[in-house]
Amino acid sequence: MFGIHHLPETSMYWSSDPLLRVAAIADVISKNRYEKLSQYFHLNDNSKAAAKGDAEYDPLFKVRTLLEQVRTSSHAHYHPGKHISIDEAMVKFNGRLSFKQYIKGKPNPWGIKVWCVADPRTGYMLDFDPYLGKVHEPMPYGLGHHVILRMSSRFLDKGHHLYFDNYFSSVQLAEDLQRRETYMCSTIRINRKNWPTDLSGAVAKKMKSGDILFRQCGNMVATLWKDKRPVAVLSTNSQPKMVKEQRKAPGGKKAPSYYPVGRPSVRWWRYLCWWLLQTAMINAFLIWKATNKPVQRSRKGTRHIDFRLEVLRTLCQGNAVRKHNARQSVSQAGVCATEPASHISQHMCALRKKNCYWCEKQKIRTSKNYSTQTVFGCMTCNVNLCKGLCFQKFHLELASGSK
Repeated sequence: MFGIHHLPETSMYWSSDPLLRVAAIADVISKNRYEKLSQYFHLNDNSKAAAKGDAEYDPLFKVRTLLEQVRTSSHAHYHPGKHISIDEAMVKFNGRLSFKQYIKGKPNPWGIKVWCVADPRTGYMLDFDPYLGKVHEPMPYGLGHHVILRMSSRFLDKGHHLYFDNYFSSVQLAEDLQRRETYMCSTIRINRKNWPTDLSGAVAKKMKSGDILFRQCGNMVATLWKDKRPVAVLSTNSQPKMVKEQRKAPGGKKAPSYYPVGRPSVRWWRYLCWWLLQTAMINAFLIWKATNKPVQRSRKGTRHIDFRLEVLRTLCQGNAVRKHNARQSVSQAGVCATEPASHISQHMCALRKKNCYWCEKQKIRTSKNYSTQTVFGCMTCNVNLCKGLCFQKFHLELASGSK
């Protein structure tokens, strides 16, 4: 929820109208405190950031600490099975940024590209790394080859099976992974180097829907299948055969979209921060789900939303619940002082404003539904009072003894 202080509708969370007020927020933190925390919210000390052009310059300095903490925790608390998926994700951001990327067809085409490694059975995020643009490292076989070997480095030589799309795949990559005792399966672009010439685009155009062709060299199997359009697959972990599968509905699961974190901001690093919080929360839920017996709250066991709410309750338990300040009490000296000259409107000693005693008693609020505050008041009565009518009406009531 960071970054929402500039949106006018958020003031409704603290509204005095019970139909609009959100007790889960208003009873835990005041609106002013929330806005100040959001205004000054940072993840790193900007004064320690290296200048652009320095050897130690880090484009992700603003989020580096949190990013490394989430990555380290993700590595330490989960061990994947045989299958591992590598893909790219987009953190939505439409502002100006040197490493902003565009990917056609993505739900969020503009934003920060992140290379992701996940367990395809559970969706657990094993590793991730934001893409910062041009890579200043030798890449003899291209960016896709470089990304797969780098992101899978912790899982090589262990017999894992990697899955990725045609952006990354190549015959050279399949060979290099085999040498590291790692297998793969991916779609591939048929114009890639060393792809079988008898499975070329010209051959694909002559195929009919449902036709399938295989070519094999050792463990490596090249497959060309014609559905509505040609689909080419390269694998080192499968046999050259066709298996019928039920077509899944388009879209798939979108867990991060169900319970979004954060609100619009002009600061790019906040979007990455919210994405990291989402990743940590989803990973925590998946670990909790795998290590606890299902609670019969629904047919599918504990839901994601139930876990999030339980985390929220636990976090709130350790914090003092926000309480409204007690109304100021009139001093005994003020009650006993009958001479008008002893009651003078003047600047109170306190450095900060306080609620006007009369406005608070009469439930008078500002146009924005805030309490009326003032630094003026009556020193004799020891209460803050707005100059003019509030001061006069209060003392008239005091003199009449109707208090």
